[in-house]
Amino acid sequence: MYQFCNARDLREVWGYMWTSWYRPKMWPLWARSADPHRLSRLRTTMTVENHWKQVKHTHLHHLVHPRLDQLVYILIYEVTPAIDARLRYLDSTYRLGQARPMSTWQKRFKKTWETLSQREISGNDYKTNVALWTCTCGRQKFDACHLCKHLVKAVPPPSKDFWVEIRRRRTMPLYRHPELREKDEPIGEYDEAGSITDGDDDDWSGDKSLL
Repeated sequence: MYQFCNARDLREVWGYMWTSWYRPKMWPLWARSADPHRLSRLRTTMTVENHWKQVKHTHLHHLVHPRLDQLVYILIYEVTPAIDARLRYLDSTYRLGQARPMSTWQKRFKKTWETLSQREISGNDYKTNVALWTCTCGRQKFDACHLCKHLVKAVPPPSKDFWVEIRRRRTMPLYRHPELREKDEPIGEYDEAGSITDGDDDDWSGDKSLL
């Protein structure tokens, strides 16, 4: 980035990039380089920008320069309850027993999965490990959902419940679900030992026997 800006005499651009992105203090915040063994599930900067965009367009669209006390009131009594309601809706225990719609990420995951399931397998020999959800073909690092056709074809066709239960973890294996097993293996059991650090900390794993 520095070479790009230097070659084009973009001093202001590099000043912004260094201050907000590349200086050592900011690097761990956006690159998540503080822990090389975990992969972020969110694009933090885009999430923050989208949050303030929704605040401005939903709650502050009729105000140009709101007073500080008015802004604080809106954030506490309008924005915060809306976020709290959204978080309750996204919780895995929300209205148990009723059909739940897939999240935006789950829809993209399903679409990618179905696309890869239609592709033919080449004659190349790759090492596929369903338990660790890894494949040596190299496609996973270029896919937003970390899928490849070899892994998709290595497991039985998922049920409809699979799509609303699947979550991407922050550590290996990136996916853990009873239906993710070799075709000649019996269906597994739900794992209740999740953690916030690993990214599988749902209050309910999806095991219907617990209802």
